[in-house]
Amino acid sequence: MEHGKTTTIKLILGLQNITKGKVIINNYDIEKNFEKAIEKVGAIVENPDLYMYLTGYENLKLIANLYKNVDEKRIEEVVKLVKLQNRINDKVSKYSLGMRQRLRNSTSNTS
Repeated sequence: MEHGKTTTIKLILGLQNITKGKVIINNYDIEKNFEKAIEKVGAIVENPDLYMYLTGYENLKLIANLYKNVDEKRIEEVVKLVKLQNRINDKVSKYSLGMRQRLRNSTSNTS
């Protein structure tokens, strides 16, 4: 199965699960040693999509994995900032449009 550019970038950045094959960066397999593999990689993914089948929290955690200094405390702060405390563990597919927009906008506040 071939992937498009955006999908390939998401696979490299760990934003999408690899179902076949491997991604090796600087001799590190991203599934085995993600932090070492991407420590010198920089990328901007325009219009980041939310993963509807994941919870709001799981989406934030994926984004947080791209940054070195984002811990659980910062994720909690962002959740409060966008007022999603009561729904952060629900699947994004259950969110209203406004809630999805707040969550999407919060990803720029994560770092």
